[in-house]
Amino acid sequence: MEVVEKARRLVMRLGLATYNIHSCIGGDGRYDPERILRVIRELDADIIALQEVDSREHRGLELMQWLAYETDLHAIPGPTLLRQTGKYGNALLHRCRCELRWTCSPIDRHSSRARPSRAAGAGATGPEGCRDQGLCVDGRYE
Repeated sequence: MEVVEKARRLVMRLGLATYNIHSCIGGDGRYDPERILRVIRELDADIIALQEVDSREHRGLELMQWLAYETDLHAIPGPTLLRQTGKYGNALLHRCRCELRWTCSPIDRHSSRARPSRAAGAGATGPEGCRDQGLCVDGRYE
């Protein structure tokens, strides 16, 4: 019985969520970052993968940084496009002790699924040929 109790204490519970924020434009057509913030707080997840994040400023900070600041989470950018108005793409918000690691593989430019990064220089989203992110949590890569 003691072994089972020790195993239960070692289990790490991790809340994950994904959320397409549609550049903070809701179904009503209004740009409202505060509404996005409320939803993120309500999710109360340890790691939140955000899609359609742009680099507009809100209250003096780039949107992703503002969301991270207001939720007391860490932000990892994952831009996929560079537009005239700024960066656009994905982001991770997390409260874990973790670091980012790029998973690199050659991009098959003839594949219909290949979508090389169009962000400013490959270094903006990862080394050349890298397209996936991995998280290292407490020293273990997942």
